Amino acid sequence: MADTRSLVLASVTQVPTALVLAVTDAELPFQPHILLSRCVEWDDVALQFSIIGESHLVRIERYGRLWFHELLACTLLDAFSEGHIHSFDDLVVCDYAKDNYCTKVAFSQLPPRRRLNTRNSITVRFPRQHDVTPMTHVAWQTHPDRLDWWTLHTYPEATHTTYVVSESSLTKPESASG
Repeated sequence: MADTRSLVLASVTQVPTALVLAVTDAELPFQPHILLSRCVEWDDVALQFSIIGESHLVRIERYGRLWFHELLACTLLDAFSEGHIHSFDDLVVCDYAKDNYCTKVAFSQLPPRRRLNTRNSITVRFPRQHDVTPMTHVAWQTHPDRLDWWTLHTYPEATHTTYVVSESSLTKPESASG
């Protein structure tokens, strides 16, 4: 069941052009402030889905050790020295794939058509800005051979709202499937 705790948060204006996607097998160079988190066990793979501000972090472990992180956050590029790092100052779609993992991050001024999953998900809503309630939503679904997750981040601005959607998938490693 989804976590429905209420959080009282200060209003902070963030913009999607400040977002960075980092996929790294190194420990993070900072300690994120986690607002809400949920762990999912999937054979010998464990995923910790976290909402950190208007951003998200997925920590993926295999055999109890860090395998890699997926981070979509307003952070400085120079904080990372390893892995795939992508800045979104141009708001262009990003596709990235490596080994058993792939992700896509896209931007739109129209709300996504996908319904919000409330069963396997976490959501944090933030103080209203420009008559819109910003939110971060992370949802996941397990399959026999892969695990998919989807995120929605909303960024209200004076003239429009930018919707940031990420879709990621992890295929079960050979040694984990049998």
